[in-house]
Amino acid sequence: MWSWRSPTSTTMPCPRLPRRTKKPQHRGIVTLPGSRFPLEGASDADIGANAQLSYTLSPSEHFSLDLQKSNERNIVPDSFLTKSLDRETIPVHRLVLTASDGGRPSLTGTMELLISVLDTNDNAPQFNQPVRV
Repeated sequence: MWSWRSPTSTTMPCPRLPRRTKKPQHRGIVTLPGSRFPLEGASDADIGANAQLSYTLSPSEHFSLDLQKSNERNIVPDSFLTKSLDRETIPVHRLVLTASDGGRPSLTGTMELLISVLDTNDNAPQFNQPVRV
């Protein structure tokens, strides 16, 4: 599940992420280091420098942020897997994607990313005691 949080109150346009909730569409994808997952970018109703957006992702040993330019004005954020995921170690990852505009002071919008790791058959059966004959 992906969810969105906006600033508590503001009278000026701030970066807005597109949806309050979103279910990830990455089921069944092999998640090896180097895998990329596109994220939805924010929008800002301002014009000029005030509408230029930058993104940050909360610190994680498994995910990093890669920014791609889609055209002269827009930047598209991607999540980049830096370390293999293992459900037995960490079943759910919680990250925060923050969009900041170019205004002074800068305004921000945030989206919480909830990543549920699905199980794979990566552990062999083990006996609790050694076999005795």
